Amino acid sequence: MDASPSHTPEKHEPPGSWRSCVLGANVARLRRRAKISKKTFCLMVGIGRPFLDRIENGRADPRLSVLESLAEALETTPQDLLTPPFEPFARPGGAARPDGGAPR
Repeated sequence: MDASPSHTPEKHEPPGSWRSCVLGANVARLRRRAKISKKTFCLMVGIGRPFLDRIENGRADPRLSVLESLAEALETTPQDLLTPPFEPFARPGGAARPDGGAPR
C-alpha cells in the first residue's frame, strides 16, 4: 500500500490542471458575454495578449494579483472564476442528455 498522502485540492497543481481549465473557461465565457475584445480586456487587466490566450486555454497559472484583476474587469470574484459553472452543458428546453441521463 502506498503511504504517500492522497491528492488534496489545496495542493499546487501545474498549468493545464483542472483549475487552470476552469479559470480559462470562465474568463473566456464572461469576457465574451460582456462583449469585451481580447485587446481591450488585456488593456483593462494589464496583461499581454499571449498571456490571456494561455489563461483562456487553461495553460497558465496566473498570480493572485492577476486573478484579482481578471475578476475586477469581469465584475465578479476570484472565487467565482475558479468555480466550475453549475450547468456547463445545460441544453435549451431541458432536453435529455445524449448519455440518456435526465435533463440537468
